[in-house]
Amino acid sequence: MLFSPSEAANTGAGFWSSEDGWSQFDSASEFDEVVRHRIPFPKSARRDAGWVLVGSILHMALARDFSKLDAASKFDQLADRYADKVITGRSHLFDALEIQGVREDHQPGNPWGSCIEVNNEDPQVYSVYAHQIHNGEFGGVECIGDFAQHAAAVTFAAELRAAYGWPVHDYVPETSRTPRKECWLAGGLGYPSPFTHAAIAARI
Repeated sequence: MLFSPSEAANTGAGFWSSEDGWSQFDSASEFDEVVRHRIPFPKSARRDAGWVLVGSILHMALARDFSKLDAASKFDQLADRYADKVITGRSHLFDALEIQGVREDHQPGNPWGSCIEVNNEDPQVYSVYAHQIHNGEFGGVECIGDFAQHAAAVTFAAELRAAYGWPVHDYVPETSRTPRKECWLAGGLGYPSPFTHAAIAARI
């Protein structure tokens, strides 16, 4: 979908609809990759329109702030679990679970529309990672779930702990376990610096 922070800040209608122009989140059009490379960016108040991948962390954060769905429906949709894809047949490669806060910030100049970083002090959503055994060949973590609520990430990690016996390390401080309301135009036209995420390729 196409998102403009300046249009959203002005009226809340910062999401592009092919039929109605700048609209509310729940009316936004979704475009496939072929169209995404062909469609021109629509005019926006500060020329800050950019792509947001549906189902991404940034998409979750925008849905939480702008969707008009009732809370139960919204948070049920704002959860992405893919442990089976990562762990099945590979459980011997992992020895622990981690819960981390994550941010994905809007960057109109980025071809993908945004970039991702672990941020436990100011998270938008919460991710669960499987920690890889380090033996000279393996190491690091693999993301296995993203959640709009910290409690949902904790529940998911507990389910995996029961299944595999791995300890859970929660790196999110208590003060950051409820995401703040985003200020999508914080600092005027300034945007946070770019970042990376181990599992972004799986979501594109």
